[in-house]
Amino acid sequence: MALTLGSGLSSYTETLPASISIPYSDIPHFPRPTVEGRAGFVVSASLEGANVLVFAGRVRFYEGRPLSDLVFGARVAVMSGCSTIILTKAAGGCGEGLAPGDLVLIRDHLNLTGQNPLHGPNGERLGP
Repeated sequence: MALTLGSGLSSYTETLPASISIPYSDIPHFPRPTVEGRAGFVVSASLEGANVLVFAGRVRFYEGRPLSDLVFGARVAVMSGCSTIILTKAAGGCGEGLAPGDLVLIRDHLNLTGQNPLHGPNGERLGP
């Protein structure tokens, strides 16, 4: 499985035993975040017997990056054998019983960018 950590969660990688950390800058073509303070590395680890890739930091659309850069990490995860990808992010929310810093599950989102990350050629190894 793969886990992409959002803002504020990059320190989670420090809790992973027997992990290997690789800066994005050491991986050919891997897009690096340009926002100050954002992490930029991937960790390979074993978590409760499962192999896990943990992406600490990611590029964002508001950085002026093409959508192909935004989905690059997910495609790397799939090409590495991951069948489950969990994305995390800092998201504003309101609701009874919620406090700042609470973890919530987002079931859906609105894509108001007018862009589709699936646009472009399909890599056969990724599937349809």
